[in-house]
Amino acid sequence: MKLKCKNCSAEFSRYPSQARGGFCTKKCADTARVGVPLKQAIKEAMSKNHRTKNGYTSAFKGKIHTPQRNQLLSEIHSGNRNPNWQGGIYPENLRARRTAEYRNWKMAVLERDGHKCIECGAIEHLQVDHIKPFALFPELRTILDNGRTLCADCHRKTETWGSVRSSNFISGKYTFV
Repeated sequence: MKLKCKNCSAEFSRYPSQARGGFCTKKCADTARVGVPLKQAIKEAMSKNHRTKNGYTSAFKGKIHTPQRNQLLSEIHSGNRNPNWQGGIYPENLRARRTAEYRNWKMAVLERDGHKCIECGAIEHLQVDHIKPFALFPELRTILDNGRTLCADCHRKTETWGSVRSSNFISGKYTFV
C-alpha cells in the first residue's frame, strides 16, 4: 500500500495493517507531533529537571553538602526516625560477623586453603564455612580449625548449610567427635 508522509510528503509503502499514523519514519512522526525530534525534547527536559532514565534525582545533584549539613541529615535519619528502624535490635550473629577478628579469621582460612574449594578445587564463588555452626558454637567462631573454604555449590551440599539444617544439631541428629 502506497502512502504519503504527513510531515515530509515523501512516498512510502506499508502493509495495510501498518498503515495507521501516516508517517514514513518514527523521526517524522515525532517531529510532526512535537515540532522537534522527541528524543531531543526528552533529553532537554531531563537535563533541566535532573531526571535519569530510572526517575527523578535530587535537585541537589552535583552539589556538595557542608559538614554541618551532613551531620544534620545524619541526625534526622538516625534511630527511630529512619523508616528501616526495627526498635534497636541488632542480631548478635550479625554483630559478630562484622568484627575485625572475624574478617581476619576468614582471610586466614582462605589463605590456609590456598584460595580454592577444598572439596572440588574451584576458585570462584568461594565461601568460608564453619564446620561446627556459627550460631550454635560461639566459642569456636574464630578458631582456625573450625573453618574451611568451599565453593557455593559444595557449601550447599554440607549438612550444616542453612538455618533449617542447623536445627538438626540442636535436636542431636548430628554429633561431632
